Amino acid sequence: LVALATVRDVKKDSAPTLAPPRSRNLRDIGLGRRRKQLTRGKGDLCREGGAVFRSNALLVATPGPFGNVFIVAGDGASHRVAWNIARQPAVPGPMGPIIAAWQAGNAREQAATERSGPIAGPVGVLPADAQGRSRFYIDGIRAQAAGATVGAQTTVWVWDGKAAQPLLAHAYGMMLDQSVGTRFEQGLLKLREKRDYRAFFSCGACEGRQVDWSVRVDAKGVSEQGVRSVAPELDVLDELLWRRIHGRAANDIAAPAAVAQVDALVRKAKAEVSAADWKQFPSFGMANALDVRKSASGARACVDTDAAGAFTADLQRRGEGWFITRIAVAPKGCSASGA
Repeated sequence: LVALATVRDVKKDSAPTLAPPRSRNLRDIGLGRRRKQLTRGKGDLCREGGAVFRSNALLVATPGPFGNVFIVAGDGASHRVAWNIARQPAVPGPMGPIIAAWQAGNAREQAATERSGPIAGPVGVLPADAQGRSRFYIDGIRAQAAGATVGAQTTVWVWDGKAAQPLLAHAYGMMLDQSVGTRFEQGLLKLREKRDYRAFFSCGACEGRQVDWSVRVDAKGVSEQGVRSVAPELDVLDELLWRRIHGRAANDIAAPAAVAQVDALVRKAKAEVSAADWKQFPSFGMANALDVRKSASGARACVDTDAAGAFTADLQRRGEGWFITRIAVAPKGCSASGA
C-alpha cells in the first residue's frame, strides 16, 4: 500500500501533510501516534488548487517501519519513479549520515548512531522558493521494538522537476506520545524535541525537557533559527539544582534563601544513595512530575523527584530571564502545590 497525492496548492503559512495509511503492525504504532501530531490538510491528502508540485508529479510515502519516500513524475502518457530517498546519492557534510539512515543497508536492530535505520514517516509540503521550485519535508522516525523515546529526523528538500536535493537535515529525540509534534507556522517549520535536564531525568514515556528547533522557510531559502525552550522556568530551576549539586555559585539566578533551601534538598538526595553512586552520578533521580503555572506576578514551577520528593520554585522575571525567589517542599505533590 502507498499513499499518493497530487500536490497543487499550499497557502502561504500552512503545510498540509500527506500521511501513509494506518498500519496494524505493532512496531508501527509509534508512526500512527506521530501522524496525529502533524499539521494536516483535508483528510489524508494534500489540498488542491494552483501549482506547488507540478501537475504531473506525485509525492509518495510508504507505510511500515521500513519506510521510503519517492516522487513519481509523468509526461502525460506514462509515469516513472523520478526520485527515491533510499537511493539518494551520498550527501557530503553533516547531512550525509542522517539521510543515509533511509538506506536498507543501514538498518540496525539496536540503533547506535544517527546513521542507523530503519526510518519511516509522513511528508509535508512547504511553499515554493523564489524560482518556483517545489519544497517539502520528511518527518522521519526510527523504528524500534520497544520504548517510547525514539530517534527522529526531519529533512527539507527542493524539487526542480528532475531531481530532489536536500536543503537541511536535523536528527533529534522525541517521545512518541508528546503533545506537540512538527508543524509549519507563520513561515517557520518547528520541530518539537525531547532533551534532557542535568539535575534529574525523565522516564522514557515522559516528555522530559521540551524545546522547539525552528527553521525559517521563505522565498530566499531555509535558515536555522535556533532552539527555544517550552518551559524556561524549569530550565532555571534545573540550572540551580545542578550548580548546587556541584557546589557552584548561583546568586545570579536565585535568592540566597532559595539557594540555602536547595542545599538542604541536595543533602537529602545525597543521603538516598551510597557515596560511590553519588560520586559517579550525582542527581535528584527521576522526575515523576513536572509542572509550571504562570500568574501576573511571575510563575511557580514544581518537580517531583525520586531522591528529594516534590518541591516548588517561585520565579519572577529578571530582564530576559527568570529569577528564583523561593524554594518550598510540596509534601502533597505537584498537583496540590499550585504549580
